[in-house]
Amino acid sequence: AGRGREALACYDRAMALLPGFAEAREARQTLAGELRKERADRTRAPQAAGAGKSGNPGTAGKATDASRGRRAQGGMERQFEQARALHAKGRAREAAAACERLLGADPGHAGALHMLGVLALQAGKHERAEELIRAALQRTPEDADMHANLALALQGRGQYEAALEGYERALALNPDSAEAWCNRGDILTRLGRFEEALVAYEQAIAVNPKLPETHLNHAYALQALGRNRDALASLDAAIALRPRFAEAHANRANALAQLREWEGALAAHERALALKPDFAESHANRGILLDRLGRHAEALAAFDRAWRLKPDHEFVLGSLIQNRLRLCHWDGLPTLVSAWQIGRAHV
Repeated sequence: AGRGREALACYDRAMALLPGFAEAREARQTLAGELRKERADRTRAPQAAGAGKSGNPGTAGKATDASRGRRAQGGMERQFEQARALHAKGRAREAAAACERLLGADPGHAGALHMLGVLALQAGKHERAEELIRAALQRTPEDADMHANLALALQGRGQYEAALEGYERALALNPDSAEAWCNRGDILTRLGRFEEALVAYEQAIAVNPKLPETHLNHAYALQALGRNRDALASLDAAIALRPRFAEAHANRANALAQLREWEGALAAHERALALKPDFAESHANRGILLDRLGRHAEALAAFDRAWRLKPDHEFVLGSLIQNRLRLCHWDGLPTLVSAWQIGRAHV
């Protein structure tokens, strides 16, 4: 008992020097409980010798600490679920505030860091998104969604090779992510690696065939390889899923034009423009078709409309000038030529 009291005094000195020394506090609680048990055993009848085991204060203290920890963790998870619900409802500012409160209690809360990173991505703040998502991955390095969103941030910063590596890590953890496969295909397309892009898009379609954007991007890669007939099949799949998909109709027009199916191409552009009247690229490509068919006045009107929508588009401006010259439309022509020359000077 004397030695036990000396040990208690040592623990007390250790705790006075290091108030946060949790191991010392728990050891002191356990020792104090054992000493109380010894005193009780010496005064109680022999048949009751084992009765005090369940009353060990050290064990009770540990159970209480664990219970408090579980309650605190449960409260934080409820807060995080509330933040997720706010984000799902589009209430980004409130979701961010909820995440900041969570980080005040736990600076390394991976879910809160990741959500703030996603919010930064959605705001176009790619550098901040990368910083936050990397911090989240320090806590949960095996999270596929975090790796995919980190890759998206890197993609937004133009770091395409690093983004590809990020998507590869995400897909190694979750090969059933159609979005990650599609985003990987987008980077490969941008890098001119069209055969690899096709493989990525086909994987995305195998996982989820109901995403019209994936079929459209698959068609882009096929067209880049000169496979316009195959591209039409992908575009038809995109339109079947989303009949009012203006970009798919416009790209279908381009594929038909490459196959020299002029009337079908014109009809597809007209459908795209009925759905999206301010679609400058479709106006310009329609102008090219009309010019090819000798319908120069209609082509001029199409190029004029495209130029008004995108006045800094060099090809559209050049085509507009060419058609004005052909039809002897001189009004304002010197101004257009000057604008075209200035644009060329900055290329």
